[in-house]
Amino acid sequence: MNSIQIQYFIKVAETLNFTAAANMLYVSQPAVSRQVALLEKELSVILFKRTTHGIKLTRAGELIYDYFVSSCKQLDEILKEVHTEQQYNIYVGIHEGLPIEDIDKINQAVFTFTEDIISTVDITMRSMNFFLLDQMLENGIDNVIISPEYTIRRDNDIVTVPLKPNQRALIYSKALFAELKKEPVLSDFERKTLSFFDSSTTTPEHRKALIRVLKSLGIKPCIREVSNREDITYDIISGRCYTIGTVSTRELQENSRLEMFLLDSYSVLCAAYRKKSASVIEKFTKVLKTHFNTASNE
Repeated sequence: MNSIQIQYFIKVAETLNFTAAANMLYVSQPAVSRQVALLEKELSVILFKRTTHGIKLTRAGELIYDYFVSSCKQLDEILKEVHTEQQYNIYVGIHEGLPIEDIDKINQAVFTFTEDIISTVDITMRSMNFFLLDQMLENGIDNVIISPEYTIRRDNDIVTVPLKPNQRALIYSKALFAELKKEPVLSDFERKTLSFFDSSTTTPEHRKALIRVLKSLGIKPCIREVSNREDITYDIISGRCYTIGTVSTRELQENSRLEMFLLDSYSVLCAAYRKKSASVIEKFTKVLKTHFNTASNE
């Protein structure tokens, strides 16, 4: 039994006419009849029976036709996936504020995926702000972004994969409360300025989400917009303002002059991609999730 016999049999079964099948296959009618006869001999079954109106499938022919069609369809899907993976590039956008330990987990997942799972996939990573991450997710089906859940647009076409919960915190320096002779309480932040990214580096959804969090805690801050992380960090250290982040915010780890006030609120770090992305994207996010879960259980 070979692929030509199967192809010719399927075409005859669909047309119920040897001549029509031959014309569609661009071969002679005797060639089609010969291949079908060889298939019947090899399978030891009769596939067609003649009637006064032409030919029709036998019960065995119907079952074998269904099997061949289903098998060919599965093979096509497998080949499509394999060919896609062989020439696939994944572009991963990472929020620029992620701490080093999270970036390490992402790098480990990339190594595992490209070395042990699908070696023919090339993964390119870039660090960028919230605004650029949003554009990256919107514009490409080959793209994955890794960012806090509240920064990811709500869209039925977007799949989010939770990776890690992070406790939120207000980030400040002692210079902000130089007049206090005790540790600040939540209400002390009400009278201070909150520094926030402007529209060139973040999205409206991101801003609204954080403001909702603060309002739920009873804080209605005076907001000051800043265009980059360095300016925010400098202003916080100088005691001009504070900002909202998480306990794993990179600046907390890199600057000993920064303090954090823990909040009873959490954000979730997520990977996100579009539903119409290739299955290789889904496989990569599963590996990513495994690496984050493994680290959290250690």
